[in-house]
Amino acid sequence: MERDTLEVIHGARLDALPAFIGMALDEGASQPAEFLRIAAALQTSEPARGFAILTGLARSAAAPTERLIDALLEAGLRSAEGVDMGAAMAEIDAALARAASDESALRERVVARLIAAEALALVVDFANRSTGRVASPRFWYLALRSAETLGDEIATLTAAEALSKTRIEDPAHLLNAGVILLRFGRAQEVVDLIAANAAASAHPQVTRLKLDAELRLGRSDEISLASLRAVAAANPTDVRIANLEAQLLLNLDRPAEAVTVYARLPQERMNHTMRLRYAKAQELAGDLDDAINTYRAVLDEAPGNKALRRKLVGLCVRAGRSEEAQRVYRTGLSDWANTLSPTLAENLAEIMSSDCSEAIPAPRALWFEAALTAAGHAPPPDWRQRAGKMARIDQLIVQFAQTYPDGMDQLRSLVEVTPSARENLEAGLTMGKGAFVASAHVGLLYAGPIVLNKYGGPFAYVASVPDLGQPGVSNGLISTSTNELSVVGRRILRALRGNATVAIAIDGAGITSEETRPFFGKTIRLSDFAPRLAWRTGTPSYFPRITMDGAVAQFRLNALPMPDKDESEEAYAARWLDAYAEELAAFLCEHPEAMRGTGGFWSRIIEA
Repeated sequence: MERDTLEVIHGARLDALPAFIGMALDEGASQPAEFLRIAAALQTSEPARGFAILTGLARSAAAPTERLIDALLEAGLRSAEGVDMGAAMAEIDAALARAASDESALRERVVARLIAAEALALVVDFANRSTGRVASPRFWYLALRSAETLGDEIATLTAAEALSKTRIEDPAHLLNAGVILLRFGRAQEVVDLIAANAAASAHPQVTRLKLDAELRLGRSDEISLASLRAVAAANPTDVRIANLEAQLLLNLDRPAEAVTVYARLPQERMNHTMRLRYAKAQELAGDLDDAINTYRAVLDEAPGNKALRRKLVGLCVRAGRSEEAQRVYRTGLSDWANTLSPTLAENLAEIMSSDCSEAIPAPRALWFEAALTAAGHAPPPDWRQRAGKMARIDQLIVQFAQTYPDGMDQLRSLVEVTPSARENLEAGLTMGKGAFVASAHVGLLYAGPIVLNKYGGPFAYVASVPDLGQPGVSNGLISTSTNELSVVGRRILRALRGNATVAIAIDGAGITSEETRPFFGKTIRLSDFAPRLAWRTGTPSYFPRITMDGAVAQFRLNALPMPDKDESEEAYAARWLDAYAEELAAFLCEHPEAMRGTGGFWSRIIEA
């Protein structure tokens, strides 16, 4: 290297040095290897100058080499004064975009070096920069595992999606992408991914993954069962395969066989979800005492599971074990009393001052945001925090009512009925046929019964809350946990005959109806009980819209269709359900903060 060139390198301003390096290379006076040696020599004495030389090389190189990329990474990872890791990664990314056929291998090399340096956040950032670029399946696999380790749900899904678009030969890569996509409700994408990668699809675990995805798509038939049993025969100790077989049997209404499948599994190898399905199979097979024991064992390990506690209380009542039901219920109340203030205002203040975004399951929140955006209704940046607050307030209402039954007046002050809603409901009740307020598991679901209680007229509400004669709570309650479904139906009919308003959510995960409707690219199952009963009784129906206005919940009602003259029951039920699904989608488009994210159809949208 010429003496003049060396003098300029050591004396030039740092901001001018990259351009000088490029000029020297263009003139052919020096070679990249010479500049690399100088940069390496300066790492200790003048790291910023050495980094400026590397920057000049990166900007000028038509095809960056492994040595250059390694040198930039080493300079950035040293964290020396005057060297910015973010700038180093930006230079690397820009250089790799010009790497032509070597781009994929070099990007994979960068990720591997960063992982070796335990710089996982840099891996995720680099993967985000690499979206849309040429990268190998292993690159996206490593990015996915790094994002998972960091708990970055968005980056994990992004990496899984990118991995699924590559040509995959390693079954481990396919399985990782498929499991993540399935976690985020992308069952059809998983099926398509497996079909597009035949080389990696012969693995038994890939077969299991495919059957799992098909099961979530509602493809439950004897052919799927036969395929699964063939896989199970070759993998008799695979707990997940057995779990899928039991799920298929439950979907095919063969609970006794599902019980047999679960019974052959070691209990210590079954996670909570599997054991809950085992208990459900026992319940459906009529083995209530066995189901109670299984549910109780899981609840002992997860005492904060409110839905499971309600389920166990209900089963104990139905099995004639009323004293046990009371004990289980009182234990739950005791736990709530330890976390709730006796004043509603203090509880609300705590919720409103918290972030609450974690109240919404992350996979469902990400799906919902993407679905709304695709529909042209992108939610505001803070929607997830607002949705989390509403979800927690909804749970507060039901917990506060049960824990502090003498605080019902405080709950009544939380909700207001708009004049138009009151007028619509009063007009409907003049027919003497009662009224349905047909809700979903969105927004302040439990505010509905509070509104009806405050309104003053006869009312009933259908909920999974146990009916143990609790003051305030049991007033008007038709419990689905402590009553058989036939009893629930008879009590609803009796309430309508008494011209009562009946609040009922028709999107429950446990409903038996086969009616489905499209919902933002997914399918939800809805009960047709309300419209069919409304057709027979002439009962008017309304869809509730409950929103927060400051510290007060506003209750509005939109009318659902009444039967036309000579309209058949089938035609009316279909038209009613269409209108309901449209109301639900429109409400969530206008009020994304009403996304409750749990219960009802949410468990069918995505099983996380």
